[in-house]
Formats: sequence, structure tokens, C-alpha cells
Amino acid sequence: MLRSLYNYKATYPSAITFSAGEMFVEIPGAKMDQNWHYVTSISGKSGFVPKNYMEMKKCSDDEKLRHLNKILENISTNRQINTTERKESITNIEKVKSTISSSIKGDSPELLVDMKKSTGSRESLNSVRSSKKRAAPQPPSARVNDLGTGSECSSPRISPRPPSSIGAGSEERELHSLQACIMEDRESRSGMKISEDRHSSSSLQIPGQYDSGKFSHQTSLSSVSTDSAVTDLVSADSSVTDLVTVTYQHPQESCRAKALDLIEMMRQQTDLSHQTSTDLLKRILVNLAASQKDLNVLVPSLINELKEELFSSDSEIIGSNDFTTLTRLLDELTQAKEDDQQRNWMLHEDEDKIIRNLQQLDTTLRNAKIGISKKALQEWKYSNVQNLVEYFQMETRWSIRRILIETFTTMASIDTAVISVMLNSVLPLELAQDMFENCEDADRLKHSAVLLTIMFSQGEPLPVHYMDQLGANFLSFVLYGLENPPQSDVEENIPDAYMGLLASYNLQFKDASTNLLLDSIAKVSSAKIFTEKLLLLLNREEDPAQLLSPREGINSIHKLVLDLFSNDDCIAHFYTNDLMVLIDIIARQLCDLGPGVERYTYLEMAHLVLIRSGYEEHLHRLADLQVCLSRIQREEGQSVDKLKASEICNSFTCFNNTCEECK
Repeated sequence: MLRSLYNYKATYPSAITFSAGEMFVEIPGAKMDQNWHYVTSISGKSGFVPKNYMEMKKCSDDEKLRHLNKILENISTNRQINTTERKESITNIEKVKSTISSSIKGDSPELLVDMKKSTGSRESLNSVRSSKKRAAPQPPSARVNDLGTGSECSSPRISPRPPSSIGAGSEERELHSLQACIMEDRESRSGMKISEDRHSSSSLQIPGQYDSGKFSHQTSLSSVSTDSAVTDLVSADSSVTDLVTVTYQHPQESCRAKALDLIEMMRQQTDLSHQTSTDLLKRILVNLAASQKDLNVLVPSLINELKEELFSSDSEIIGSNDFTTLTRLLDELTQAKEDDQQRNWMLHEDEDKIIRNLQQLDTTLRNAKIGISKKALQEWKYSNVQNLVEYFQMETRWSIRRILIETFTTMASIDTAVISVMLNSVLPLELAQDMFENCEDADRLKHSAVLLTIMFSQGEPLPVHYMDQLGANFLSFVLYGLENPPQSDVEENIPDAYMGLLASYNLQFKDASTNLLLDSIAKVSSAKIFTEKLLLLLNREEDPAQLLSPREGINSIHKLVLDLFSNDDCIAHFYTNDLMVLIDIIARQLCDLGPGVERYTYLEMAHLVLIRSGYEEHLHRLADLQVCLSRIQREEGQSVDKLKASEICNSFTCFNNTCEECK
């Protein structure tokens, strides 16, 4: 056990604040970090503590068990611990108790060794910092000049992870080979080069130990027909000539027709090539044959299993090939991030390898079951996401940064919690700086704008200290680029990307008086393209902030219109014709929509637009608005819609007749 020597205030999300004299249980299995211990406190909180604030405390096994039981009690009652962290902490503490109990009973100490191989924390604080690696904080008595180089001089290391639990049996090798075959087929369709030796790895391997007589008997559906046929499942590798003899009940011609049907079905459902579909079908049949079970029982049982959700438990997820692949790729990318010499010497021999790893990571995240991808991202408080953010900050090559942005987008689409992690990291600052420095590169501007749009889309406020770089100057830059896109933007993507960025950025402001976007729009000399894009998006009922899955809350364009028409200087950018088009859209929506939040939003919009735009000077669509407002006021019961409609009628003399008719 560990005891603290000094008081410490945590400066990282994954560290623990503590006072001198507190006791901690170190969690076995965590990869060693030269500056930090991963521990659980008496309150049940798990996290990192600096090693040079700790001393080892010898305790008897009984004392340890009493302390562990107290921790388990506190974990259950501590409301500051979320469900995921609670489960993880309970699991770790129970395993420590089991190890101590086993040692008391005289069981083999190998239990502790096994635990270290498979459990424990893997997070390191160098995974969550937003700048260069630093040593753990010094104790109060230490002088600044005494600081060691610590991790500054440490060699690159992979973020700690337990070894994979996947076995190395023939079925796993078969699965890996099959996945490689499918991936190669997809890569070939997208124009990627595939070497001949990689194709050879997807050839079919027949199991060496095989009882053909037993298989023939078990696969017979009834008595064997005298007109039976024999087929040879031959390995795609010409060097393998083992034959599998299968006795059919039907003539070979009938089985051949069925084989053709299966190949065609696989081609239509998966869009795989003919050769890959054939290899995949062979592998499935060989795997079924190798099981040496009655197919009358096995096949229906497999169908029933496929009706249930697969990879639903933690053990199935961690044991999956996709989880193992994601873990390996994230470790390799962490190693690339920590390769200081490679970056300092500007040796780019690693570029192709890093790009391949990022492409495979992005593809695996998208193709894997969402629960598996989420589990890989959530490991150790999203430290893998933080690692990639740090790598983006350190990396200067656009070829790699571009794929990193696409990977971040994929991660955000899988788990919305990633959006908050990215927003509170250095990533928004890095993207804004990249836009400033490459203002004529349309591709870089578009990628950065899209990712920033995603990060702002949840309406979470930016950290206050980010406003120096993402405040008024940044908004002026975006508004200018929207009205004057770079010449390299031949496909005219920048105005749309910037419009989505502004609408998403505006979601964080709840009070119009502190809205930086309104201040910036009010100061620009021209907003012609901005107003055109705004009306177009409103007419199409689109939300440019919703780039991923449906988001909660008000439509970003609806909020932007409401905010703009609360500011007289912003209203001045709308021409009379623009106002009439806006009234056309509002009148149509009030006519089409039924009671609800969306109709009330348009009623608020109508009230603001009619009052702030001098409506009585032109009375555009007056008759239609009178009909809509009259219909709403006649609806049964009391509602906020009826109150708002009455408020609009009372605000204008032109609607007086409407109010009187409804009384």
C-alpha cells in the first residue's frame, strides 16, 4: 500500500487530489510509468498520483483486507463516481482482495502474475496533457533546479495496455486471414495497390487433421443416395492439395446450382468481388466441416445465435478481432507520437506506415460493431483520443493531419462524448491556427471547418481562455472567407462549410447580449452571401450543425435567425426582398406545422421579424398570416402557441380583425 507524504491538488482530469497521510491501494497490472502510480483512494476514487509524493507502507494481510472492504463500501455510496468508473474500480479491488486471500490460503503466487498480465489501469498522464511531456510534480521541499529530466529523456513507449486475450488457434488464424482477404478486396476497389504476396495470404487452408469418413456420415441428411457425388474443396494455395470428401444426398448438378446461388447472394449483399466471395464461402464451409458436428443441429443453432445481439458482453468485446486490431493500431500511433527524434530530425520514412495505420484505424472504427469501437475509445477515460490529439499538435505533415481529421470525425460519430473531449483539448486551437496559416488552401480550410463544426454542434461553451484565438478575430476571418472564398475553392465548398461553422458556433451563446458572433456580423461591411445561405438553409429545413447523428436541441439555423433579429445592426444586412422571402418561409411553415416546439419557434421568428423589419410598410403575405394566426387561436385548450399568436395580433393594427374574430 502507499501513503501520501504531502498535500497535492490534481492538475489533470485523471489525477487525484489528496492530503498528506492518506492511504492508497495501487492497482496491479498497470504498465509502469516512471512518474505516476495508478491507485484507488479510501473514498473509492481511482486515478493517478505522483510517485515522489508517495512512500511504501507495509501492512499485514488483515489490514489490507479491512482497508479494501472499506473502499468497496465507499465506492457504492460515493455519488461522484460514475457507473463505468464504479464497475471498473470494484472489479480491480475484488481482484486485489482475491490475490491477498489466495496468498493467505497458500495458493500459488502465479495468480498475481496472471492478474498483472490481464488487468489494471493502462492510462498515463502523458496521454491527457495538451503539451510536451513533463515529469511528475516535485514535492514541496524540492527546488525547481533539482527537477530531473524525467520523461523528457525517456525513450518512446506505447501507452500501457493488457495483452490480448485472443488465442492463437486455427480458428483465430482463419478469421485473421479472412479479414485480410475482405480488406484487400475493398482496397482494390478503391484504387489502392495490393501486392501479390498479400493476395496469397487469403488462400484457403484445409485443416490437416480431418476424418473424412466421419464428416461424410454426419453431413448425410438421410440415407445416402446411390447417385451421390463427391466434391473437392481444394485450397486456393496451389501448394495445398488436401482433399475433403463430402457425400451429398443430391446429385452434383443440384449442389453446383446451390453453390452458384450462394455466391450470387454474397456478391449482391456485400459487394465483394467474385473471387473474394468464393474464398469466403469456402472458408465458412471448411470451418463448419472442421467442427465435425451434425449440421442438422449446428446450422439451426447458429441461425438462432445470429438472431441475438453478438459481442454484447465485455469479455466478447475484448476478445474480438476488431478490438484487438484497434488496440494495436492505437498503440502504434502512440509510439509514433512519442518518437521525438523522428520528428526533430524531420525523417519522413515513417509517413507511409502512419498513413496506413490511420486509414486502417478509421476503416475498422466504421466497420466494427459500434459497441466494440466505443469500448476501444472509452478505454481509460478516452486517453487514446487524447493521444491522437497530441499527435495532431506535434505533426506538421498535411498528409497525416488530413487523415487524423477524418479519424476524429469518425470517432465523434461513434461516441458523442468524444466531441467534448476534443473541444476541451488543444485541437480547436490547432485547427484555427492551421486555418489562419493556410487561408488559401481550400482543402485544409474545409477539413478544419467541418471538424470545428462538429465540435461546436453540441452547444457546449468553449473554454474561456480559448476566446483569444477563437473569438472576434477568428469570426471575422471566417465571415471574410465566406464572402471572399479562396481561388483554390473551385467546387465552392468553403461558403457552405463556413456557414455550418458559424451556425454551430452560435449554439454556445444563450444570451444575445454576450454573443460574439452577432457583434462580428454587425461590424462587417457586407454579408450578402451569408444572408443568401441563411435563407436557403431555412427554406430547405436543414441544420448544417447536424453533420453526424441527429443532435438534440433547437435547429442551429432557427436559433441563428432568432438571434440575428434581436440585433438591429445585424438586421440591416437584410434587404427588403430578403425579408419578404423570410416571411414567405415563415407563413408556409405556420400553415403546414401542427402544435409543437417547431411551430412555436416559427411563431417567435414571425413575431421578431414582423416587429423588427417594419412589416406595416409592405404587409407582405398579410392574408396568409391572418389565416394561420386565426386558425391557431381557434385551437382547443390553452397552449403557448395560442398565447404567442395572440401576442402577435395585438402587436399590429393590421391583425386587429383577426383578434376580434377569435374572441
